Amino acid sequence: MKDLLEKEKKAVSLPQAGDIVEGRIIKISKSAIIVELGPVGTGVVYGGELKDNRVMLKELAVGQEISALVLDPENEDGFVELSLKEAHLEKIWKDLQAKRQNEEIITVKVMEANRGGLVVRFSDLIGFLPVSQLSHENYPRVENGDKNAILQQLNQFIGKDMNVKIINLDKKEEKMVVSEKAAQAGKTKEDLLKYKEGDIIEGTVATLTNFGAFIRFDENIEGLAHISELEWRRIDHPSQVLKLNEKVKAKIISIQNGQVALSLKALKERPQEEVKEETKEETKEE
Repeated sequence: MKDLLEKEKKAVSLPQAGDIVEGRIIKISKSAIIVELGPVGTGVVYGGELKDNRVMLKELAVGQEISALVLDPENEDGFVELSLKEAHLEKIWKDLQAKRQNEEIITVKVMEANRGGLVVRFSDLIGFLPVSQLSHENYPRVENGDKNAILQQLNQFIGKDMNVKIINLDKKEEKMVVSEKAAQAGKTKEDLLKYKEGDIIEGTVATLTNFGAFIRFDENIEGLAHISELEWRRIDHPSQVLKLNEKVKAKIISIQNGQVALSLKALKERPQEEVKEETKEETKEE
């Protein structure tokens, strides 16, 4: 009989630490959950994990089929020591890895904000959405890069859901970085197909920088009008001729790699002084 049991034991593929196993709950107490694992034996989830997961514990019942991660194939009590929390997290990581590989869009909830971006949550995993990866619509419009003002704008997103793509995922470091901008990139490229060089667009001044003005049009598209394309005359800063949220018309002068270059001065009559000066320069060169 003993030899027979040994043969059966060898025939069964015993679980290893890190494996996910399926089983049925046969007992729940304050100190442990006992799980029937079939031919591989009996598993146990100890009370230490249960205290940290009271919400999960309320959802469990005797007779319920569950998945658990093996911590120890055979502990000192002869049980297969299990973790429900780790199994849950393992499934989430695998799910996220598949979603990243397939470039799927996921929905995350914003938990808090800091000067660098937003702390977000997907299921039970925490991730980060940097300011630079916010969509054009949600990017903080702050003059002089005032970090306190940026934080004030980011605080408005706390508690809200955002559609994002995963751009960095490292299970070992427990690191997940997501991008709202990347999630919208596909739609932006699709919308851009409606436009070509030479088209006239109507938009709104979204951002003023030292080097030009970003103008939003067609909801998801932003184009850059370089400071040299705002006026025929020389200006020191776009704020001399434009205001935030001002409605303007501009000409598309190029579309390359999803980037749109605009010109406001192309729709304005060129001053005669500019024409005369250019004519003089051409005459000198001849």
